[in-house]
Amino acid sequence: MKKYFSWFILALLVGLLAGCGSSRDSASTAGADDGFGADPQGTAYVGAGTCVDCHQTMSFSEEAVAGYLASKHVVHSSHINAGSDAYCLDCHDPIGDGGTLEQYIDAADVPAEGLAAVGCENCHGAGGRTLRRRSDPEQQSRLPGLRQVPQRRSAR
Repeated sequence: MKKYFSWFILALLVGLLAGCGSSRDSASTAGADDGFGADPQGTAYVGAGTCVDCHQTMSFSEEAVAGYLASKHVVHSSHINAGSDAYCLDCHDPIGDGGTLEQYIDAADVPAEGLAAVGCENCHGAGGRTLRRRSDPEQQSRLPGLRQVPQRRSAR
């Protein structure tokens, strides 16, 4: 009997510890683990690739996403890239998320050192709260033009 009790306690502890790293029900913002940092209010930057993942599936923003990906915001220079110095990147890729857009553009437009891009969040603000609301089924019914909730792709 003592042996079964020990196994039960061990299984209980493993189950409890497995939930320690989860933020599913916490107040943290989505995307906080992507390494792009947060705005002054603590909202996580999620990266332009995450924005594109969602907005390219919404009828009201498909055209805007296509225009953005073809614009000078994304493919703006052959001499500024992810390996450029901080002076350049402070304007051309402020949060360091240019690489998340490489999968959406022609490979010939991606510099060998990696893409530097002015991402969505540089003008529209951090997307952590928006992403968290999008994953809430109750909030999804309030989003116009939503066709589906895409699975997030790894940014790296």
